[in-house]
Amino acid sequence: MRELLGRTYMLRGKTTWKHGASDVLGLAARDDVGGIDIRDVPDFTAVVPAPTSTTVGAFAPRAAFSGVLASGDVVSLAMIRLRLSLSGARLSVVREGVTTSIALEAFRPDPSLLPVSIEIPTLAGGIGIAERRRATTDGAASYELSVVTALRISQLHRFEDVRIMVSLDGVVQRATDAEALLDRQRFGLNALSEAARVSAHAISSVDARTSAAARAVAPLVLAALREAVAIAKPKDEEPRRRARPSTKARKKK
Repeated sequence: MRELLGRTYMLRGKTTWKHGASDVLGLAARDDVGGIDIRDVPDFTAVVPAPTSTTVGAFAPRAAFSGVLASGDVVSLAMIRLRLSLSGARLSVVREGVTTSIALEAFRPDPSLLPVSIEIPTLAGGIGIAERRRATTDGAASYELSVVTALRISQLHRFEDVRIMVSLDGVVQRATDAEALLDRQRFGLNALSEAARVSAHAISSVDARTSAAARAVAPLVLAALREAVAIAKPKDEEPRRRARPSTKARKKK
């Protein structure tokens, strides 16, 4: 890796690459003529655990990220990216031989940047994450829809770090207006329902396919939000039901 950085510095401004694809970063494979070949460099695909975080190579397969995020059932990129965002993951990149670290959400594909690895802090407790999907086969109106929700519940019983993402046929949009409705609000069914309704605005209804998908967003988001709340809510704060006295006890009175 040190030799690679040295070559990058010497060729600064003229560096080209040969690397594989990265689903998580949305990067296609590159095979530039005369480019520096990093496809066999372990640092770009390795998984290195540490006490408080795990570093995963930027070009590691999707399954590696699912494993680190302790979600073996996670297969959608929307879910993986959301969990990375919630964890505060940072991306290590090389530009002209110099390595820097940026927030993963701030990364935009740039020919002058070479992603190296993603540092994933260990997820703290109290995060509720849930996903719902729906796919239809109806000619021109066919679609694959996935929604992902995540949130925390504070000690004051308010929503925090609310994230709602809607993926239509692989294109992911963040429902920021819906998030704003819930953030810092006390949790309740009415608030969840309104946020779910507003989430449909993440899809622009311009034809039969997008219109059908937009109508399906609200119930999926509501179901996912309810599950996320159930996961995030501390078990010891669940309401306790008072035991009803037995028939014999009532007769004695």
